[in-house]
Amino acid sequence: MKMFIVDDKEENLYLLEALLTGKGYEVASAMDGVEALERLKEDSFDMIISDILMPKMDGFQLCRECKKDDMLKKIPFVFYTATYTEKKDEEFGLSLGAERYLLKPMEPGLLLEIIEDILENYKKDLLVPTELPVEKEEVVYLKEYSERLIKKLDRKVIQLEEANKALEQRTYDMGERIKELSCMYGLATSIRKRETLEEVFRDVVALIPPGWQYPEFTRARLRFDEAEYVSEPFEETEWKQSSDIIVGGERRGTVEAYYLESRPEADEGPFLKEERQLIDGITRALSEAIEHRRAEETLRESEERYRELSDSITDVFFAFDKDLKYTYWNKASEKLTGISAEDTIGKSLLDIFPETPQTRKAEKVYLEVLKTQQPRTFATEYQIGGKDFFFDISVYLSKDGISVFTKDITARKRAEEKIKRAAEEWRTTFDSISDFVSLHGKDYKVVRVNRAFADAVKMKPEELIGKHCYELFHGTKEPHPDCPYEQVQKTKKPATVEYFEPNFDMYLQATISPIINEEGECTGAVHVAKDITERKRAEE
Repeated sequence: MKMFIVDDKEENLYLLEALLTGKGYEVASAMDGVEALERLKEDSFDMIISDILMPKMDGFQLCRECKKDDMLKKIPFVFYTATYTEKKDEEFGLSLGAERYLLKPMEPGLLLEIIEDILENYKKDLLVPTELPVEKEEVVYLKEYSERLIKKLDRKVIQLEEANKALEQRTYDMGERIKELSCMYGLATSIRKRETLEEVFRDVVALIPPGWQYPEFTRARLRFDEAEYVSEPFEETEWKQSSDIIVGGERRGTVEAYYLESRPEADEGPFLKEERQLIDGITRALSEAIEHRRAEETLRESEERYRELSDSITDVFFAFDKDLKYTYWNKASEKLTGISAEDTIGKSLLDIFPETPQTRKAEKVYLEVLKTQQPRTFATEYQIGGKDFFFDISVYLSKDGISVFTKDITARKRAEEKIKRAAEEWRTTFDSISDFVSLHGKDYKVVRVNRAFADAVKMKPEELIGKHCYELFHGTKEPHPDCPYEQVQKTKKPATVEYFEPNFDMYLQATISPIINEEGECTGAVHVAKDITERKRAEE
C-alpha cells in the first residue's frame, strides 16, 4: 500500500515515514500543498495524511482540491495536526471530505490502528466521498475557511507578540538589576582601594544616581557625624528614600536618595523594593567598613556577596582594568564561552577572542567609555562555538576600569523574526484570495484589504485604509440599504447577502463575519465579496 504524507516540518515527516515504513507501507512525501497536489497527480496512492498549517497551500485547501478532482477524491484523506485543535476546526476539516481528523501527538499504535481501519474500508469501497451542490459548497467553504484561517493566524501573531513583550520586560528588569550590581561593585571597589572614609563617602554619592531607576532625576546625600556629602547639583525634595548607617549599635549617619521630580508610584512611593534593598545594602556595607577592627573581614564579605550576585544571574558579566586587562569573569561567562576565569584574568580582549569586526567594535566602545567616562549600550551578533548569538552589551565605568554586562537576546531576536515571518505569511495568504476581502471597524471604516479588493477599486491598499467601505464599493455617503453589517454587530453572527453592484457591473455575494474580542464584544468584521455574475446570469 502506498501512503502520501504532507508536512512542512522535516522532523514530522521523518517520524511519520519511519512509523509507516516500519509497518511495511511504501511512503512518499511533500512539504506543502502545492508540491503535494503535483505529486498526487503524477502517481497513485492509497491514503493521504496531511498537516494543516503549511506555506503556499495549507491542508484545508489541499483536501478541498483533492475532493474536487475526479482522480483523487476517492483516496482517503486524513488530517494530522498539532495547530488546529478546536472542535470547529475538526468539523470544518471533516466537512471538506476528510475521513478522519487526528491531533498530534498520537500514540503510534493507536495511529496505525486508525490508518489500517480506514484502509480496510477503502479496500471494501465503504468510504463515501462528501458531495455538496457547487453554490452551497463555495459559500460554506469560503466562510468557514476564512474564519478558521484568520482566527488561527491572529492567535499565532498574538502569541508571538506576547512572548516578545515578556522577553522585553525581562530584559528591562535585568537591566535594573545590572545597574544595582554595578553600584554595589563600585562600592566594594571603593572600600578596597580608597585610603580614607571621606573618599569612600564621595564615591557613594556618585554611585547612587546611576544605580536607581531614573538616574537623570536622582540625587544623593550622605551624612556622617558632622560631615555631609552630596551629588551635584543637589536639591532636597519630598521624594526621598533613606537608610541609617549603624556603627557599634549606634546611628552615626544616613544615606539618602532623592528624586527631583514626581515619578510613578512603585513599591515605596516612587521607589522600587529592589532600591530599598540596594540602599540598605549600601549602608550595611558602609557600617561594616567603618568598624576598623572588622575592616578586612567586612571587605571580604562584601566582595563575596558581589561575586554571588554576579554568578547568580544568567547573563555574562566581566570587568576590565584601564589597560583593558580582564579583572573579573563570572560563571555565566565561563558557561557561554567554555573559557575559565583562571584563563582570562590578566589577559586582554584579543588574547581571549579572535580578531573579528565584532571584537574590534567591542574594543572601540570599551575605549570610548574609558575616555568619555560615560556608559554605553550596543547590540552585536557574535559566533561562539559555531553558534550565532545576539547580545545587548552595557558598559559602565568603574573605579578600576569598566564593567561589562552582556545580555543574550537571541531568543528575542528569533521571536521577532517569527513575528515578521508570520505577518508576511498572513499577508501572502490574504492577498492570494481572489475574492474581495476586507477588514472593517465598527464605524464601517476599512482597516485592511487584500490585493483583489484594491485592484477592483483601482487604488493601492494603503490608500484605502480609513475610508468608508460604502464609499469605495457603492460610491455612496451612507451604507447600502441591503448591507447587513449593523445586524451583524447586534447579533454577533455572520450574515450573507446577494446583490447587483452597478459600480462594478457584477452580481456579488457578500459574507460578513463579526470579529469578537475576549470580552465578547464585536470590534469589527471580515467582509468577503464573491463575484457570482456568471451563476446569476446562468440562472436568468
